[in-house]
Amino acid sequence: MKVYSLIFKGYWRDENRSGIPSVSGIYLVYRCKYNPDSDTVSLIEILYIGQAQNLNERHINHERRSDFLRQCKAGETLCYSVAEVNSPDLNVVENALIFAQKPPLNDKYKDGFNYDASEFHLEGRCNLMKMAKDIINKKYNIVDTPQEAITWNDDAERLILYADIMGFSHRVTQSNHNELKEDLLKFKRSWDAKSIPLRKGDHLRSVQFSDSILIVVNGTNEKMFNLITKAAVRLMQSAVSLGFPIKGVIAQGKFTYDKNNELYFGLPLVEAYQLHDEIYYYGVVVHHSAEQTVKLYSDATRPYTKAKVNLKKGKTSHYHLSWHLLDTKLSKGNIEDLVNIWLDKIEESVSGAPRIYVDNTRDVIASDNTQWETTIEDVELK
Repeated sequence: MKVYSLIFKGYWRDENRSGIPSVSGIYLVYRCKYNPDSDTVSLIEILYIGQAQNLNERHINHERRSDFLRQCKAGETLCYSVAEVNSPDLNVVENALIFAQKPPLNDKYKDGFNYDASEFHLEGRCNLMKMAKDIINKKYNIVDTPQEAITWNDDAERLILYADIMGFSHRVTQSNHNELKEDLLKFKRSWDAKSIPLRKGDHLRSVQFSDSILIVVNGTNEKMFNLITKAAVRLMQSAVSLGFPIKGVIAQGKFTYDKNNELYFGLPLVEAYQLHDEIYYYGVVVHHSAEQTVKLYSDATRPYTKAKVNLKKGKTSHYHLSWHLLDTKLSKGNIEDLVNIWLDKIEESVSGAPRIYVDNTRDVIASDNTQWETTIEDVELK
């Protein structure tokens, strides 16, 4: 197995990028905040990873610089870190880093590592690199091991999401039957339409009974994690936008999904139901059975946050889906303002305890925003 050792140097602010060395190598593009009093930058996010035969020339006239700048919010700027890499190794190293990090502005290489198994040793100025945090636990083996083929007829380890429409019994007793039926059909049509792309390949299935929804994926690898995450976001968006507040739990374990006999059972469903009953806000919480999978695969395109969430008997720390951090096209983008409009409509239709759910949901969203925007470390500049 070949070993690649990278020593990153940096950080150069955008206005000082002419100081980047004229060598072949790999570069990281960050958005950051400049701290003039200490002449440091607070790194926020890696936007892009690329390669160049001449790093200096590449950054003096980078054709995507305007794309990088558009990602910066008020008060933010760009900065860069680079590592010298021999020309023949550029494609391998670039592929590995992009596959591990999955920066939002990269398209190529995000879905797999296309070379022989390799080891990558990262040192120096490469803060926020996911590889440095996660891949180190796998001894930098970048090969994505395929999941053993699973059919829906198998009783297998799967990720599941159990969700429940809140206040449904009250709506049934207080609403006109036909009007409620039409509202439910609107929700079902919206969810079905949004989930069609996720169902391609028959790796994701779902079933709904009255106010309860079960979503199951056929395994626990990265592809399945991506599917159930996107499905959970779609479900939350469809439901809350139409005035159906939802709470749910993602769990993992041996599960039977037998559509022919309408038999759906397993420990993860029981565990999801029990934890779901404790949740006191609108959202999706991760049961501890699925936490290792979340730790392994979550990123800015599949955003989960570990923070205190509201339960009926107080607050406790749980991984949970930050579903408002993906837009309606499932791209990275904070739709908090739109979610608040949806929550306003729900709030206007209830009084008392249900409004606590709305308040708690806003609190969780605000907390998530703070955590995702929190700068990781102030670092010195070149």
